[in-house]
Formats: sequence, C-alpha cells, structure tokens
Amino acid sequence: MQIGHRRELLNDSCARLHSADTAMLSFRSLLLLLVTLLVVGLSTTAAESISTSEDTPAPDTPAPAAAGGGLFGLAKKLISVGINGQSTDLEAQRKQDSEDGIERLTDENIKDVFESGTDDDVWVIAVHGLASDIPSANFVEIHKNASILANNNTKPLDTNFRFARLNYQDEWKICSKWLLFKPPWLVIASKKGEELRFLRPAQVRADAELLWAVLENGRWTTAEVWQSKWSEGGSREWLVDLYINLTAKLYKYTANIPKWPLMILISMAGQYLLTWLHKPSGNNPPAGTPGAPAAAATPEERAAVLRDAVKKSGSSKAEGEGKKEK
Repeated sequence: MQIGHRRELLNDSCARLHSADTAMLSFRSLLLLLVTLLVVGLSTTAAESISTSEDTPAPDTPAPAAAGGGLFGLAKKLISVGINGQSTDLEAQRKQDSEDGIERLTDENIKDVFESGTDDDVWVIAVHGLASDIPSANFVEIHKNASILANNNTKPLDTNFRFARLNYQDEWKICSKWLLFKPPWLVIASKKGEELRFLRPAQVRADAELLWAVLENGRWTTAEVWQSKWSEGGSREWLVDLYINLTAKLYKYTANIPKWPLMILISMAGQYLLTWLHKPSGNNPPAGTPGAPAAAATPEERAAVLRDAVKKSGSSKAEGEGKKEK
C-alpha cells in the first residue's frame, strides 16, 4: 500500500514538474515570437512598403527609362530585385490606369480627391498588390470590367459611382490607417470619404456583372459602415497614427539600406534574443565552469531519480522487516 501511494505521489510530482517546464517554455516562446514580429514588422515591412512623395515621381512626370537592354538589362534588374526586393512599375501602372480610365489614389491625393467630389459620389476602390500577385491581378480585372458596365449604364441612378485603384504596397499610410492587411480589398467610400465599407472580393464573388449588380441595386449599403475604436474619431485612433509616424521615421534610416543587410541584422538580433531568453536565471555561472551548479535535469531524468529512490526505500524496508522476523 505504501509503495502504491508513493508511486501515486511520484506520478503527481512528475506531472507538476512537466507542467511547470511546459509553462515556462511557452512563455519564453511567446515572448520571443512577439519581439521577433515587432522587429520584422518595423524593419522589413517599412523598408519594403514605404514610398514617400520625394521618392515617387509625380503622376504627370514620366518615369526614367530602365538602364541597359537585352540580357544585360535583364541581369541588372534581377540583381536589383534580389538585393532591394520587388517594387512597383510606376510607368506600367500609370499606363494601365490611363487606358482603363480609372483614378489612381495615393497617400498624398486621397483627401483632395474625396473633398473635390460631390455628396452623391461613391468611390469603388480596388486595393491591390503587385502585378505578380495573382489574386490582386484577377480582382483588378474584375474591377475594371465593372467600371465598363457602369460607364455603359443607361439607367438613371441616384448615385454617381466612381472607380479608383489603391496600391497596397506603395500607399502604406492610408492602408495602415484603414487597417488593411493582405490585398485584395474592395473599399466603398461615400460622403466624401467619411463613410467606409470594406468587402473582400469573395463577398461579392469574382464576377464583374455581380459586382455591378451589387452597386446598381444599392445592396452595397447593407454592408456596415466602419465604426470602431480604431477608425477615424475612435478612442484608439492615436495608436494607429503613432505607428504610422514611428514607421515613417524609421524608414528615413532604412530606406537606402539594401534588404540583405537588414535580414542579416534581424537574424543576429533574433539569435541574441534567443540566447538571452534561454540563459540561466540569477547570477549563477554557466554550467561546466568551476563552482557552477549542475545543469538542470529534464523531467524524465528527475522522474528516473525519484523511481530509484522509491525502489531503494521499498527494498530497504523489506530487508528490515525480514531481519525482524528472523
């Protein structure tokens, strides 16, 4: 009976030790994950996404022609993409917008565009990624076809639908302000941009006629207007503005740095954090040095030690009872 009781105590002790170790490991893993995401988010995302008015040519200014041609030009472009990452082809973007007759919204002009319209204007905005992003490219095509249907419409409507595009990678400020993550998105802005409705393409299906039907029949009004603590005028709007300002300041120091040094620095920082999170607590010297305590045993090793102790205790007691009987 005593041996069985001791085994129950042993199993309970092992379970508690394992739970404590698991909890500590989970806490450290969570802390490491949060810090790593913060470093990566503030460094690589800013370096990849931010485009200021000084670096971006004006809409009426042609982009400089690519240097070189043929194989040399292709090799140079591939090396540039490998070092600095992929960027938007502004010349091709402006050309496509002009051919499709769709407005291009930017961080700099979006307020003026909204305010220059009328109260009847409803902006149907396609938030898209790079041309290499297949879902974004497909949605941009659907959005363009819906604008053609709107231009060819002969029915009288109370709403003046205007179609626009917003590049998620280049226009990072307004996308951060709207808390948009991973394009594509459909944004419907009414009342000069005061009312915003956000829809995923799947919510209106991947079809231009269905998208235009949602707009023409007024079903887009059934979507809720974005009103939360994070929206404009909300109690937490200042946190979003703080993030935008800090990211813009950080960009000034990282804009001209190629991405491969940033990745090396981030890897070094992550390795340092990993080492710091796993170092022994207190002022104890590392294991293996003179005067250092023995390395902490694993739960399995401690369980084995406890089992040996129980066996020795049980065998000693049995021997003692045998001697008494003799």
